[in-house]
Amino acid sequence: MTIDAGVLHRLVKDTPEDAWQVIIQKALEIASKPLTVGSAPSEVTKRDREIGTLDYFLSSSGWDLWEAFGSTVEKTSDRLVHWWAEPYSAKAVLILDGLSLRELPWLLQGAEKRGFTLHQVTANASELPGDTNEFAGALGFGSRSNIQNNGAG
Repeated sequence: MTIDAGVLHRLVKDTPEDAWQVIIQKALEIASKPLTVGSAPSEVTKRDREIGTLDYFLSSSGWDLWEAFGSTVEKTSDRLVHWWAEPYSAKAVLILDGLSLRELPWLLQGAEKRGFTLHQVTANASELPGDTNEFAGALGFGSRSNIQNNGAG
């Protein structure tokens, strides 16, 4: 697969901040399309190849964008802290560790089937190194065991 000319133009001409938003939005657009059980294996392979064009860009001519990644792409822990401070009357958090965008269609379809209203779907950066203890630490907890099974209070 080849990268869309308009997308490529934005990746090389826009600011690093805007380029990362293009990458995130394009990856979400590709990954969030509904799946059926019968089409999932071939469709996931097709999507992997399509997202792979973005990956190839980042690992070759877009390598310099990585310098801006940490200061440009919001971390999941930061997004969670901001969301928690928003004035909703009821809140719950489910942290699914180790998911990829491949699971996004199943989560979106499952939420819709169960009557949930989604206000935003996005992708964020993980903590680096990408393990749950780093994530827990970024939220102010000592380790992953503090956020397991309501251990965070």
